[in-house]
Amino acid sequence: MPRLSILTKDEINLFDKPPRFSPEQRQKYFSFNDKLIPLLKNLRSATNKVCMILQWGYFRASGRFFLIDDFHLADVRYVAHVLNTPLQDINLTEYREKRKIAFEHQRMILAAMNFRPFDMEAKAWLQTQLENLAIKHMQPREMIYYLSSQCHQQQIEIPTYHYFAERITQIYNVVENTLIQLVKNNITPEQKEAFHSLLPSDPVKPFLFSDWKVYCHSLKAKDIQADSELFSQIKDVFYVASQLLKALQLSSSSSEYYATWVKKAKLSQLLQMPDKAKLFLHLAAFIQHQFYSRQDAFIDIFLHSVQGALNKAKNKRLTHEQLQRTERTKLIQKLVDEKEQLESLILEIANVIHVETLSDSKKVSEVKLLIQQHQDLQKIFSQQEDYAGQKKKIKQLLTDNDYYEILEEVSISLQRYVNTIVKALEFNQESSDQNIIMAIQYFKNKEGNIDQEAPTSFLEAKQLAIIYDASQKLRVSLYKILLFSHMASCIKSGSLTLSYSYRYKAIQDYLISPERWQSQKQQLIESAGLTKFTDANQVLVQLKTVLDKSYYQVNQEIMQNNNPHIRFESDGKFILATPRVEKKNTETISDLLSDTSFVPIIQILGDINRVSQFANSFKHYSIKNQKLKPTAELIIAGLMAKGHNIGINKIGHISVGINSNTLRQTVNWFFTLPNIQAANHRIIALINKLALSSVFRYKPEVTHTSSDGQKYYVAVDSLLANYSFKYFGKDKGVSVYTFVDDKQSLFYSTVISASEREAAYVVDGLLHNTVVKSNIHSTDMHGYTESMFAATHFIGTSFAPRFKQLNRQQIYSFSARQTYVNKGYKILPSRMINSNLIREYWDDILRFMVTIKLKETPASILFKRLSSYAKDHPLYQAIKEFGRIIKSQYILTYIEDLKLRQEIEKQLNRVELSNKFSKAVFFDKDHEFTVASREEQEIITACKSLIQNAIVLWNYMYLTQCLLNTKADAEKQNLLAAVKNGSVMTWQHVNMRGEYDFTKIDNKSRFDLEKLLSLKISSYMAPT
Repeated sequence: MPRLSILTKDEINLFDKPPRFSPEQRQKYFSFNDKLIPLLKNLRSATNKVCMILQWGYFRASGRFFLIDDFHLADVRYVAHVLNTPLQDINLTEYREKRKIAFEHQRMILAAMNFRPFDMEAKAWLQTQLENLAIKHMQPREMIYYLSSQCHQQQIEIPTYHYFAERITQIYNVVENTLIQLVKNNITPEQKEAFHSLLPSDPVKPFLFSDWKVYCHSLKAKDIQADSELFSQIKDVFYVASQLLKALQLSSSSSEYYATWVKKAKLSQLLQMPDKAKLFLHLAAFIQHQFYSRQDAFIDIFLHSVQGALNKAKNKRLTHEQLQRTERTKLIQKLVDEKEQLESLILEIANVIHVETLSDSKKVSEVKLLIQQHQDLQKIFSQQEDYAGQKKKIKQLLTDNDYYEILEEVSISLQRYVNTIVKALEFNQESSDQNIIMAIQYFKNKEGNIDQEAPTSFLEAKQLAIIYDASQKLRVSLYKILLFSHMASCIKSGSLTLSYSYRYKAIQDYLISPERWQSQKQQLIESAGLTKFTDANQVLVQLKTVLDKSYYQVNQEIMQNNNPHIRFESDGKFILATPRVEKKNTETISDLLSDTSFVPIIQILGDINRVSQFANSFKHYSIKNQKLKPTAELIIAGLMAKGHNIGINKIGHISVGINSNTLRQTVNWFFTLPNIQAANHRIIALINKLALSSVFRYKPEVTHTSSDGQKYYVAVDSLLANYSFKYFGKDKGVSVYTFVDDKQSLFYSTVISASEREAAYVVDGLLHNTVVKSNIHSTDMHGYTESMFAATHFIGTSFAPRFKQLNRQQIYSFSARQTYVNKGYKILPSRMINSNLIREYWDDILRFMVTIKLKETPASILFKRLSSYAKDHPLYQAIKEFGRIIKSQYILTYIEDLKLRQEIEKQLNRVELSNKFSKAVFFDKDHEFTVASREEQEIITACKSLIQNAIVLWNYMYLTQCLLNTKADAEKQNLLAAVKNGSVMTWQHVNMRGEYDFTKIDNKSRFDLEKLLSLKISSYMAPT
């Protein structure tokens, strides 16, 4: 097999050539320090000194050494100038020819920086890493950048692109060949027959699992029943193939990779596979993936159905209570009257007893008379009304029997939906609550035909009292709905888990295994870059010092009246004001771009592709596929079909120069989420290169990002969609959670249920890409939890949410509150941090965070599972407790730092503007998703983000061109002020609608990229 083509020529050049430095970067990386000076001490020739410094600087910046012929002349000039050496005295050819000297210099640099050379030991380590990633079927492009980062963290010299490409090609061959050999060695005749039965010999006939490729998203009983029958077929084949699958030990990503290939392929492509073992590998993975993902889908349907039934019962109960409100009031009044009569009777009896002049016998006679009179009065009432019936109704009110009767009614229809699902699901008996497992097993063994022997240990005491009727016969329908509701609660809380699942396993199944953790702990911690967190005591001591200092500083500022934006109320609560940043009246970016008139979106995408070559990121789904790539026009058409929500069929009809069938095949095989994200990263990388993009940063070295959710209707049945009356009324929808950086590029997005908390997905976005490294990340209250403060601290990002009511947030300390009261502080902690809890679970916290950092499991899955437990999991309690330290530190800084508060507001305004931008781009079909699955919705969302980033980059380039064409410095300063005070997320000048003629794309670019990159704006920047 030829070597895989992983990176483009431009990307290879960026990887294998020395980095190009700005003047500021040259000063930084070629600066003299305590480690470099000793290396230069014994060097005599000017050439050796210059080349040593150049190799030093390049290695500092990239972790790599480069060919001498690739050294940049501008860097050579700079270093020669620093050394006060004439340029003509530097002989790079001589240095290149004396290889031993260059290699000796590299060895010295590695030793001085405490890096390991890329020797045999490092190669063996890298080989192991490659094997692990190949087994997970990580995309080769991602592997190169991920492993480069890992080498740097491990302080290992990074190898060349050629080395990576050769090893990745070999490893993919080895991994797949190993799996194919395992199939050959372990497959049985029965399994072969089962696989062959899935594919008809005649390609014209429909094959068995063509229907298996589509998941049921409907909550209708007939659709669920039909899907259950399909699942039964899958289940039969899965158990036939179970021993083969056990031998293969396919990871979730591997089974998904092969299964997706089968899903995309036509029957003819499967039948034409020459190697039958390879075909069986694909089919086995497809069966496993289907079995796992359909169990998850059944759980989703089950939870939706049960919740719907419970909501229906509650609504009926509310209606029933409203109708009986008058009668209930009357009954309550009767109770009050009876209580008053009894109190009056008791008082009269007490008065009689305390009369000293009456004998005991007379007192007894008087008491009997009073009781008789009371009983006569009760008889009169009982004759007038159904007194016994009223008492029964009062008793029913107290026991809430009506609600259980309503549940019993609702249960009949619910059973039609979920009986078959409960029978089909495979629960993990070891990691689940035994009481609920016992009831489920009984239900399955009885095929849902419940009798008197049904287990009841899972029921609450109140439910046990009502589950049997007057004759002690089990109320079967009531029992079933109570069982289903308890199952739903246990699934959500993590006390009922699946054996075969991607999303509903026990929390321990998602973490690095205890055995692997104990045997490889130090190596795993180092790989995750968490070495500084190894010692819990040391970490806590450092945080205590920082936190105590912050308490002192913020309170000193208040006591000395140096913080004019805070005031205190009589109850001690504070009110913090954040004045808006005043902007000068300047021309807006929209005004500047209006000179372009209306620019067709097709022209913008064409321009951006010419400068960024984002279309080259669209590679065939099959990693080894070397077929011809689609044209840029097809890629752009596909992006517009998805990103504008137009659809492939429609864009095929309204466009010229595009064949619908070819476009459909291109989208099917090339439009994967990793490909679209890689294309997006190319555009963002180019935005980062443009000097103009830096004007939006409030600190040059700080990248400030933010994220926010936006609700979208879903026009089809979708298990991901949920009700939200506030946003959708009686319809359903999803939330698109988007991440934006301070340069206004959209670097990550995902689609989640409208009812989900956004906070669980914050870390996913921050760890997802290599082009944006966030130093500070802001969200609104939907993205905030105390555990997020802990997680972001471990990944090296400062979490900076905007609190709605800051004075209601609790802050904490390592010392007692009274300690701070005695010092006269006004900002006081609520309570002390439980350091013992953190220390006790520190090892588990590290394992949890290493699992996330090494991308073994997405952070969103771990946090959702951990936070769902009915009672806080001890690990979750410890993570939250650690997060409270970081949260307290942040709030104290937030109170003190006005500039930070203003930047948080500004950054959150950017992400809110991006949501409006999204609606403008995603314009067709009333801004509604017309696809059901998360995967399809995320592909559409990624295409939309790419179009948005293309417009942002185009705007940057146009404005840069305006700056270059402006001669007077004063005019340049005014232009820069207009840019800085505005937003490049503007689209009024873009024509996104109309007929698209792909035969008329202008191949002449209006932009000269080299010229644009030459702009240096520091000399024009007015003081802040």
